[in-house]
Parts: sequence; C-alpha cells; structure tokens
Amino acid sequence: MIKSVKIPGLFLLLAAALLHPGAAEGGRPTAPDAVRVFEQGGAAVIENGAVRLEFDLGRGTYRAIDRRTGTAVLEEAFASVGVAESRAAGQRRTWSERTVEDALGRGRTLALSCVSAGYPALLLEITLYDGRSAVVLGLGLDNATGYPVRVRRLQPLDGRAFDGAPLNENFFFLDGNGGGEPTRVIEDKTLRSRNNLLATFGAGAGRRSFVLGGLTYADFEKFARAEKMATVSGSPNDPAPAGIIANSLAVGVWSEDPVGKLVDSGSRYFPPDKYYVDFATDDPFLALERYGLAVRAAQITKLSPYTFPSVCLWYVSVPEYGGGPAINDSTGAVWEIEQVAKRGFLKYSAVAIRLVPDNYDPNNEQGWWDDEHFAKLGETSLIIGPHLKPPYETIKKWGQAIRSRGGLPLLYMQTNRRSEDYASRFPGHMLFNRTDVRATHREDGKEIWWYGDVFPLWGYDFTDPGFIAHMRDVYANFKSGGVAGLMYDYPATGWAFDGGFQDDHATTAWAYRNIFKLAREGLGEDCYLHERNLGRGSDVTLGLVASQRVWGDTDRINPAMASRCGLRWYKNRVVTAYDMDAKNPMRCRPDNRDGWRAMYTMAYVAGGRLLLGASFSKMTDDQLVDLSRTIPYPEAPKSARPVDAFSGVEFPRVYDYAVDARWHQVTLYNTAYDSAEWRKGSAGEKLEPQGKPVASSVAVDLGRPNAEGGLGLDPAGRYYVFDFWNESFVGVFPGNARLEQNLRPGEARMLSVHEVEPNPQFISTSRHVMQGLLDLPRCAWDGPGRELRGTSKVIGGEPFKIVIALNGFQPRDARAAGAGASIRMIDQRAGLAELTLTRSVNSETEWRVRFSK
Repeated sequence: MIKSVKIPGLFLLLAAALLHPGAAEGGRPTAPDAVRVFEQGGAAVIENGAVRLEFDLGRGTYRAIDRRTGTAVLEEAFASVGVAESRAAGQRRTWSERTVEDALGRGRTLALSCVSAGYPALLLEITLYDGRSAVVLGLGLDNATGYPVRVRRLQPLDGRAFDGAPLNENFFFLDGNGGGEPTRVIEDKTLRSRNNLLATFGAGAGRRSFVLGGLTYADFEKFARAEKMATVSGSPNDPAPAGIIANSLAVGVWSEDPVGKLVDSGSRYFPPDKYYVDFATDDPFLALERYGLAVRAAQITKLSPYTFPSVCLWYVSVPEYGGGPAINDSTGAVWEIEQVAKRGFLKYSAVAIRLVPDNYDPNNEQGWWDDEHFAKLGETSLIIGPHLKPPYETIKKWGQAIRSRGGLPLLYMQTNRRSEDYASRFPGHMLFNRTDVRATHREDGKEIWWYGDVFPLWGYDFTDPGFIAHMRDVYANFKSGGVAGLMYDYPATGWAFDGGFQDDHATTAWAYRNIFKLAREGLGEDCYLHERNLGRGSDVTLGLVASQRVWGDTDRINPAMASRCGLRWYKNRVVTAYDMDAKNPMRCRPDNRDGWRAMYTMAYVAGGRLLLGASFSKMTDDQLVDLSRTIPYPEAPKSARPVDAFSGVEFPRVYDYAVDARWHQVTLYNTAYDSAEWRKGSAGEKLEPQGKPVASSVAVDLGRPNAEGGLGLDPAGRYYVFDFWNESFVGVFPGNARLEQNLRPGEARMLSVHEVEPNPQFISTSRHVMQGLLDLPRCAWDGPGRELRGTSKVIGGEPFKIVIALNGFQPRDARAAGAGASIRMIDQRAGLAELTLTRSVNSETEWRVRFSK
C-alpha cells in the first residue's frame, strides 16, 4: 500500500468540505439537504436539512430554526430600507421562489415583497443552498412611486437570537474589523463591528456559535452588531413562565453609505450586496472559515498571492527606519534589485521593489501620475532629484529594468490626494466639478495630516468619464513598464462622503471601489493592489485589492500586531492578504537571532505578505538565510488558527495549521514582556510594548478541540514533535498529553507534529519553516518495496535535509535523480535518520530511501 501526501489536493478537499459540509460522497447533496420552499400556516417557508426560515406573511417578521435540534434560533426578525420596515401595518405581502445556482452551489431563493400604499415596495430575498447551513440575505426596493428616493441604509436582519440560551457560559465576541482598526476577542455585552462578527458560547457538545456579516460588496459597506440582553418572560410569543428573566442576543446586519443610492421613480433596485448568517455551525473556527471561503467564492474572482518578499525604498531611505542608502528613485530601485541578485536571494523567489513617489508639495505627482511629473519631482528630504532619473526616466524603462533583473516593480499612489496644478487645469475632473469645495466634517478613517486644522479640499471624481479616461491612460503607461502592483496610501482621501459625483447614482462605496477597479482593469487581474486601510477597517474593496495594511508606519513586530492579523485568520490569504507594514531584522526585539526569526515567523504565520524595510545590501548572512527559510509564502487560501483565542488570553500564543488530520504545523509565540506598559493609540489600543521580552512557557493540550484551546488531535494516537528553528527533536507524545515548552524571550517556535505511522515517515525538512508543506510536494511509503519515496524542491548549492522517523525499520541506501543523496542516523535512541540531498541548480528532485525490517 502506498500512502502519499499531496498538498494542493488536500486543500481542495478541505475547501469542499468547508463550503459543502452536508455533501455526500461524490459531492452531491443527500436528499434531506436539498432546499424546499412552500407556504404553511400563513408563513412562507424555506428549508434544507440544516435550517428552516419561516416568514410570517401576516406580521412581516421571520424566525429561523436549527433543524438539528428543532429549536428556534432567530425570533422576531424583520427587514428595513431606510424608515420602511417589513413589519409595517397595512402591508400587502406576497412571495415567490426560484432556483439559484452560483459560486456557492445550487439552492433556492424565497423572494418576498412587502407593499405599503404610496411607498416603494420592500424586497427581501432569503436563499438557502443544498447541503449548506448558512443563510444568504438580499434586500432592495421597487420604486413604483412618482418620486425618486435615495437609499442610505438597508438592513435585512434585525431581531433576537438564542432566547433563553446560557449566554454567560464561556461567552466571547470576535469582531470582523479590517484595516488598521483593532480586532479583538472580547467578553463585553455589546459589539458593533464593521464587516462581520462572531458570537460563541457554551462548551463541549453545548457550544454554539453565530456568524453574520457581509457576503458581497458593490454599493455599500457592511456592519454587524450583537448585544446580550436580559428579557422578562410573559411577553407575547414567550413560552417561559411569567417573570422569569432569560438571556437573548439582539442581532443585526446592514449596509450603509453616507451618500446613498439614488433610485429613480418607476425603477427597481436590488443591489448585488448580499449578507451571510450562520447559526448552525457550532465550532467558532469552522464557522468563520466557512464564512471566509463563502465570501471568497461569492466575491473574489482572483486573489494574487504574495509568495515573494517586497522591499519598500521609502523605509530603506528613512534614517530612523532602514537607515539608508537613500535609493528611493528609479536608479536606486535598479541598484537594489542588483543587490538582491548579488546576495543570491533570487534562487528562492522573485523580489518586488516598491518605488515610492511621495512629494508633499502643493503641486505634486498625484493626479498626473505620468512620466513627466515623476521625472521632475522628488521627496527632497530623502533623495536628491526626481523619482525617475536617467537612464530610467520613464515608467517603461524603469519597470523593464527591474523585470529584466528578476524583480517585480511596484509603484505608490496617494489614492485621491490632489495636486493643485492638476485641479486648476482640469476642474471638471474634480468632485462637484469645482476646485474649492471642502469636506463638511471629519469622517471615520480620517487621516490626521489630511484634515489638519481646516477641512480639506475635495479631490478627483472617480465617476467622471473624463477623469476615468485619464486614469486608463495612466494605467496603460504603468502596464507598459510591467508594473506588478500599486500601493494606495491615505485611502481616506478617496472616501468621498460628501458626494459631488458626476454620476448621481453612485454611492460613496461604489466610487471608492472604482478607484481600485480601474487599476485592476488597467494592470490585469494578476496585479497586486495594496490598500493602506487604517482608520476605516472596511472590507468594501474585497475582490479588487490583494492586500490591506493593518498598522501605522513601522518596521517592527509585536504581539498586538501579530494578534490583529492572527484573529483574522479566516480572511487572511482567503479574501485578502494582511500586511503588517515593513519588517527590519536589524530593529527586532530582542535584538538577536530569536528576534528576527520571530519577526519572520509571525509575519508568515499571522500575516499574508512580507514587506522589508532594509536594503538587502545591509542584512547579514544569517538574517538572509533565515529569511529564505520563510520564502515562498503559500498560495493556498488558508492560515493558521489562533487556537487559544477563546481561552481568555490577551494575545494568541498558539497557532495551529492543520495540513491534515495527522499532520499539524504548530507555532508557539512568546508574547511575554517584563512590563504591562504600552504606547497606546487614540482609541486606547495597544501599539508598542514599553518593556523587554522575557522568557516564558507556552503550553497546549494536544487532544482538546481547537474551540477549547487545544489541537484537536486523536487522544488515542501518538505524535512526533520536531522543532524547526532549534533543529531538535522534542519527543513522542500521546494524543491526550499537554505539550509545554519553555521559550526564550521573544521566541516563536515552529513545531511539526506528525502522528506516528507503522512505517518510516518524514517528520521535518530543513528548507522551509513549514517543514514539508511547500518544499516536499510528495512523500509516499511503498510497503511492498519497503521504500520511502518523495519529491523535494532542492535549492542549488544548499543541502536539503529530511528528518525521517524509522519506526522500527533500518535505512539501507538512498538514491536521487540527478542529485547527491546520503542518509545517516542522527538519534539512535529515538530512531531518527537524516536524508541529505544536494545538487548544483534548483530543481524538483525525486528521491527514494530503501529500508529493511
């Protein structure tokens, strides 16, 4: 019998299971999971094997039932558009149904119309899919009146959940904020969040979880809220004895926009913005992962993975960060990629070089974004002369020079910051078609520099046909140079909350998305668009951007930063890549190898891309060697679970990436400091620890489920544990054991955990921190031939080592196609051997080791 590991196939099976948990073998839903729609007892009903929703046609409210238990989870829910509600008196309510088949699968939609005389009809759609527990909601209106209306808020769900449930038992909220807004697990009574949220409570078989949030984004941002409430029984529809106080969760999900959508008289508006609700997936990790994959399926046409590192020339050039050299121009960019090649790093991956044209004079590059202005303007405090210099004085010459040397050229734009000379020359391209209109107030996501003491002047109109034509020319020029991606700085400048659009039907969110949509169309869907979304943690650009920044200017890492990304594991690399901004191994804490290894490791484990803030010419050989062992980043849309997130810790310390049921990559992160003092932001969020890292122990129960802080391993199994960075065998542990490690100050320890097999098996590799996930695409035991066979991605000139647990066998010889191969015992007592492969050039190398019993 041959047992093999094929990572891409494993992921596809996992994704299928997450998206279609009720599917039978072969991917077809079993009959009870098929969706039915019918009318019963005055209610329009839609149900599948997991959930049932009943819309009361007389009252305009709906309830939802978990069919596993037969209990109602949602009660008294209703929908609203502006001030119009589905439960308004005197309405005529009708229903229809249709079959749907889309990225989420096959199902049916219950379409409801609520009509009040003289008002637009409220249209609510409830969709269920075969074999899926999630409910998808949509909301719009039919304006059959004689007047136009402007819609600023649509709320498909406002109701109560979990009446009488033990909400005070292990209750936690997790917000769904993006960007630079904090993401936290809290035990508070109330949570209002951007995008989505999770509520979870109970333990063991009694655990329940509730996820609600945005599914698709087009015209609006999404918001979700939940609040624990005590209700007194005896009220209508309450079966409990009068006077008994019970818990319930007030819940809501909605869209909102400061300008809103203009709906003309006699027109029907049903936006593509959809909403997601799941109350029938109890495991909070699984519930959120199903949500993330659903958003990916419904919203993301293609997400470009950052498998490579990038270098930011601004950070390199700033004295207090990278410390020079001052190379933030086209000639400096070419010099930097040459340093990358000189240090031999291109054998691991390509490296992106970000040029940052960020002149802050009133007349600047912004708006123009052309060769002429890039070639005459520069940031005078950091470089001498303009950002484009001969012989690379055009975007085309610069970009092609980077590409020809093995790099990827990235550029920088300031979203919608204006240049006064452009505004004066093209006033019709400006919001309101004027150059003198100022913002009326401070909006969420404000940029302090942009506002200052006086409200700023509005910038460009990304709905104006003339300006759109100009932007298409801008991106065509960028594409001619092979520009791989763009960073959009100061995104608040593009959030036009006062309107002033040429297109009167555009919402603020639609116009903001169009900034990135034009770039994606111009550069191609493989491009890397980066949104420095700080104050406004919105997911509104999902489907357009490849990454989103989560922190202010920094080239360090700390537990709060890792936690902000780690708690978004279900969206990281799934719907976007979270960027912790620059990382500089010469500015880590502690200032030693543990420090930069933790920096690299946690950027990989919790983040989605790596931006470097130091020149390759200045990094030490050890720093580059360790960096190379975290490259490439994965392409698979999956990140490690912060398994102790719901155990009361402030910052997660245990991250679990389950490759499959028998193989886990576990990261233990020492978050301990000798002081509780932190530098805090304006909202009180922790930004920078003021103490020093100290040694600490981190432990995890192998057999406890993830939802209770464990790894969820088979308690009856036995597991090998191997420490990557320390190159040491930790031991063999029973599946019900508690694994505790004493970590050095600031250390992040990567452990590979493999269930013991009855035959020789690999348990670690030396090439990559994930110990076989990316560098060992195939490994199989051939029982009849008594051979362990595999394929390794060997780097030319470097030994590729594989640690093999012998499990009672003895190695006889090793062979490899076109490469040197040798095997030796490294731990006789533990029964471990090490296979070493060598070759002169990079290559996928097939190998085999022969054994005897």
